[in-house]
Amino acid sequence: MALRYRVENDELVVLDGRRVCYRGRLDGHSVEKVVAVPGSRDAIALFKYESEEALTHFPNLVRVHPDGEIQWQARPPEREPEAHDSWIDFRWSKRGGLSANSWLGFYCEIDAETGAIRYAKVKT
Repeated sequence: MALRYRVENDELVVLDGRRVCYRGRLDGHSVEKVVAVPGSRDAIALFKYESEEALTHFPNLVRVHPDGEIQWQARPPEREPEAHDSWIDFRWSKRGGLSANSWLGFYCEIDAETGAIRYAKVKT
């Protein structure tokens, strides 16, 4: 049976059938959104970019294993040296890859295996 991922009370919940495999805040951060990675047991999760746990912006897009272990964190591109950015949303693109938008206006395509940015463009 395939794993199911969801967010409840700002926590990531991983279900294997009816059994809870994992429940919690990843690295202590509130989880806003989670989507399973196609063809994998992992998921991509988005932490809330402004929370009590995070006093400044931080790389808040992660790939997570079913046990809650974080595989990678994706850093938004830097627009200016002192400008702090965070991810605000992500999705699987029509071409089957992972794409995300940042607070400072970047649209990025991200390698789902490594978290590296493959393409970045500032939306105008």
